[in-house]
Amino acid sequence: MGTRFLTQRLCKILMEHVKDCLPDLMDRITEQKVKQQEALEELGPDVEDKVGTLLELLYQFSTLFNDTIEGKKKITLANGKETSGGHHLRIVFKTAVFDELDKIQLPDHIEEEIRDEIQSAMGAKRALFTPNIVFENMVKAQLKRFEVPVRNSIKKCAEVVTDITTTIGKQTLKRFPSLLRESHHVSLCLLLEKVKVVDSFIESYLRCEQTYINSNHRLFIESRPGIETTYSDAEVLEIEEMNIPKIKAFVEEYVNIIRRQLMDIVPKSVMCFLVQEFNENLHKAHMTRLLVGDKADTLMAEDPFHAERRQKVLEMMKALESAEEITSLIE
Repeated sequence: MGTRFLTQRLCKILMEHVKDCLPDLMDRITEQKVKQQEALEELGPDVEDKVGTLLELLYQFSTLFNDTIEGKKKITLANGKETSGGHHLRIVFKTAVFDELDKIQLPDHIEEEIRDEIQSAMGAKRALFTPNIVFENMVKAQLKRFEVPVRNSIKKCAEVVTDITTTIGKQTLKRFPSLLRESHHVSLCLLLEKVKVVDSFIESYLRCEQTYINSNHRLFIESRPGIETTYSDAEVLEIEEMNIPKIKAFVEEYVNIIRRQLMDIVPKSVMCFLVQEFNENLHKAHMTRLLVGDKADTLMAEDPFHAERRQKVLEMMKALESAEEITSLIE
């Protein structure tokens, strides 16, 4: 009798203790179910329709790139910085285009170069001196110095686009290693194609500027007095030295005009021929190169580690549901 009473008493105490702990236990079960459900959604379901899933992922990838460039969405780059693609490009335009072009100033020894150019223009004897020839040759030499920083600025803009596509790829395609690699290859090939276009355009523009020095440019005319064209043999030695600072000033003014034009043309060219063209053709390039034959089977092969994680989450969800069912039976 005593043992039965003691057993009943202990059971009652145990049940009362369980009931006291039950609300907290149920809250913890619910909290864990929410976390596991979120993890399951992040991992995604098993892929049954591989072609359909591939189409959906490629659409998400290209749409996210467009939204990032347009400033509608922000992404976290490899350096941990959160930004939109458009904002990142504006920073590159400032640092790689404007600032770098500003650094290209006339060299300290420019007057010596002008003096040498005057001597070369006259040939073996001192005759009529035409400073226009010297001016044009010096301008052409200075304009060539713009080629490297402009080319580097285009390269840096291309690197921004690569950073964005790489980041977006890791966000949307990381479940499928083969697809991620192939997508990166497609994006890179398309980008290189567009870089060649903008490179060619800017190269042609600079060649035009070097081919024809437009001394009738309105801004140039407004900023300078008339320039002498011929001199007598007796005056030439004195005139040479007098014209060196004048030619230097003319060269500097003309080069500054072209510099300002480049600061406007380079960003516009990059946005038109590189960024916009890349954006408009990104989805098409992926569709054309990835949706070929039975390639979807290979591309949609899931990372084994990813599949293992999903299985563990599903098992945890099942265990939590069982625990929830058991606790609901306790009155």
